[in-house]
Amino acid sequence: MMPGMPLALLLLAATAQVSQGRFIPEHRHLSARSARGIRKDSLDYHDLASWGICPAGMHQEAPDENLGTRNMCTPCTDGKDYTEYQNSLRSCLSCTRCKEGQEEVSRCSPTRNTKCRCKAGTFCPPDQPCEVCVRCKTDCPEGEELISSCNATADNLCMRPTGPPATQGYVGWVVLIVIILFSICIVIVAYCLWKKRSQDSTGGSSSSTSKAGVSLVRKVLKYSFTSSNQEVRENELNSRNDPAAEPILPPEESTPSRPRSTPTVFPTLIPVDQTEQETLQTAFDVFIEEVAIKDWEYLMRKINLVENEIQAARCDYYGVKEQNYQMLLTWHKKMGHSVTVNTLLEAMRTGRLTKEADLIQDLLLKRNIYMVRPES
Repeated sequence: MMPGMPLALLLLAATAQVSQGRFIPEHRHLSARSARGIRKDSLDYHDLASWGICPAGMHQEAPDENLGTRNMCTPCTDGKDYTEYQNSLRSCLSCTRCKEGQEEVSRCSPTRNTKCRCKAGTFCPPDQPCEVCVRCKTDCPEGEELISSCNATADNLCMRPTGPPATQGYVGWVVLIVIILFSICIVIVAYCLWKKRSQDSTGGSSSSTSKAGVSLVRKVLKYSFTSSNQEVRENELNSRNDPAAEPILPPEESTPSRPRSTPTVFPTLIPVDQTEQETLQTAFDVFIEEVAIKDWEYLMRKINLVENEIQAARCDYYGVKEQNYQMLLTWHKKMGHSVTVNTLLEAMRTGRLTKEADLIQDLLLKRNIYMVRPES
């Protein structure tokens, strides 16, 4: 073999790896655990790969001993798998396939998972895992009206209509009374005419009877119009005097105000000795102890940890406690100094973990890790 031939073969193999879309980093190597304190967004592509961290849209491939390299990043396959963030996964995450009853909103790409939604006529609440799309209600219950139509995340919203003003009911009664009085007047007039004709046909005349009939009709008509107008005026006055129709005014000083229910205010916790950021990582162990395994990923999603970050912790670390700790550590680094232990407790209380949040708060106080802020 000619001198220098092994070196030429090695260079050709490296060129082939680069042409296949792989990245061969420098020979520096740090574990992901050693790189915790350094911001990843401040590193370039070579630094990330040398630490075993690949950018979004790629994953880490096993080192190639023949080339003498330690880490290589390989791109994900379009439409098949993806990674949304920097990672050290050995393989890309498989693209989600829309379930039966769902439709695809955006297709899967190397840096983004498939987005699905329920088809028209069905919905799935956004705060629940969408296992099956639920069919929307076709009609509102009796006595209710449609306020908003069904969409991919909410069912038809039906509500009872607000009742009509009291004056409308009174007007209906007034109209009914006027109709009845007019009917009575018509009957009386018809009777008087019939009486007059019958008397004329017999040859007699009774002017007094006809005058009495006409006088009676006039009185009835006058009474009907007077009573109807009076009722309308009374109804208007009643509606004005009705306290339900008046705007609510603030009570006078002499009138004792009724106590109003106020929302529950939880105490604000502050560290006893160390800074908030140091104490928060100490408190992570209490959260890991008290939150059930079945509720852990639910809590992580409540604090805006994405699926890729959750799965990365599951793949890279052994033991459930260590995995859960790394998830909290990822959240802490992602959110920065703006989050405190109160942020975690509030996220638990806004979901289904209120009892666990109260228990964790008591333990943090009993163990003298945190104390209640005096002004709270």
